[in-house]
Amino acid sequence: VKRSAYSSPADLERIGRIWAEFMVPWYGYPAYWATEEVRQSFSGRLSHSVVKFGVGQKVKTIYGDGTITLFVESKNRYRVRLPFGTAFLGPTAILHAIPSKEAPFIRRDGNMVRDTDDATKTEGPYLGPSHQVLFATRRIYLFLRLHLQLCNILEDLKSVCDGSVAIDPATLYVVPPGEDRKRERSDRLDFSGMIFVLKKVIARKCDQKTFETLARKISKEHAHVIASLPKLVDRCSEALFSVAKEDALFYLYDYCQYREVNPAIVRDHCFSMAPDADYRVQYNGHSTSFSFLPKGTQLSLESGGKQDHVMTDYNSKFNGNQAEHMDVDSDGEPASKRLKMN
Repeated sequence: VKRSAYSSPADLERIGRIWAEFMVPWYGYPAYWATEEVRQSFSGRLSHSVVKFGVGQKVKTIYGDGTITLFVESKNRYRVRLPFGTAFLGPTAILHAIPSKEAPFIRRDGNMVRDTDDATKTEGPYLGPSHQVLFATRRIYLFLRLHLQLCNILEDLKSVCDGSVAIDPATLYVVPPGEDRKRERSDRLDFSGMIFVLKKVIARKCDQKTFETLARKISKEHAHVIASLPKLVDRCSEALFSVAKEDALFYLYDYCQYREVNPAIVRDHCFSMAPDADYRVQYNGHSTSFSFLPKGTQLSLESGGKQDHVMTDYNSKFNGNQAEHMDVDSDGEPASKRLKMN
């Protein structure tokens, strides 16, 4: 994304906040995974991309959970009450809000304000506390799909690399007596070595051919999967950039972050903000499910989405020859979008 000629500082700043305000709380990632990205992308002032959190709002900071008690405009600092004391923190030290149904907040015009609507009411049927539901646009859906595909492949490759010992064929060559073995240090033929070279390919410090050669050394059976990683990472970055440009994720997640609420009410709020929020994304802490639910389609409240059209469990093993099919419902409309990986 940073290498794109079309990315602006505001886009990069918004991407940093996507990692901090959505990916970390949604998947329960460690907070430190996003801190460096947030620091590097921050422009130095609050803007439409970096929301101003509200007084009384509970937040996750780099030092733990806290509550904002004051915002000092002149110093651009929050006064946050932490379990061990009070601290004055900059915007980059606050990662995301902690949802509270007693005092719900949503963003409006770059500020977090108290929500007076009924999106967080618990009357009526609702999913259990272990389930998270997001009603997303097509761009958000594609990014999450690609991101999960990448994570799934890396998880499988880690098992492959850790479960076998790869040997560089060059180490088996016979060196004639009297001649010194002059050869550069071989790359590590394990998962960490693969990730190290992958980062070099992404940074344009290593070419694709060298990476494919490494892939064949690591595992001939999985060389085609390893060689596809740079392309998949590029697709993920393009999808993430598209989500940042759309600028709808934060507003949708403000309503979807609460658990044990009526998803039908939340869905109506999401449609009012994004008329194309046709995709239901559900995460239970272990697996992610997707379904295509345009307006007029009945919303299922089953935890597994059994009544939804094409609820796909994405916890299966990666198959290089596997392709998503296009299911069609009784009205002839597509019940799922094709995701083609080239």
